[in-house]
Amino acid sequence: MATTRSKKLGEGRFTDAAGHLIYTVPAGHRTILKTLRLFCVTGSGATASVYYTSEALGANVSLLIDRSFDTDDVLGLDSWYVLDAGDELHAFSNCSDWSIIASGAELPILA
Repeated sequence: MATTRSKKLGEGRFTDAAGHLIYTVPAGHRTILKTLRLFCVTGSGATASVYYTSEALGANVSLLIDRSFDTDDVLGLDSWYVLDAGDELHAFSNCSDWSIIASGAELPILA
């Protein structure tokens, strides 16, 4: 069996308080989300939320991170989550300048 390596699934740097789509699991795949990092570049008393929506669960939202953070704070998630084809990873923060990176492994669904 071939080795499946982790890769960057999505990243971004944002200067608005809007929600952002970070990653969508491709058709015919499952993804193991392994690591998330959020970094508040500038901002005080900010909050951050990371969640995913699942087509298989009727677009229900599953919250992964919902915490406050300040300038130079890093929020991390080091648990593994299995996401199905079509699932979407979203992030929101009201920090005035923030970034996110997500990594994991994409696995083809075998018949």
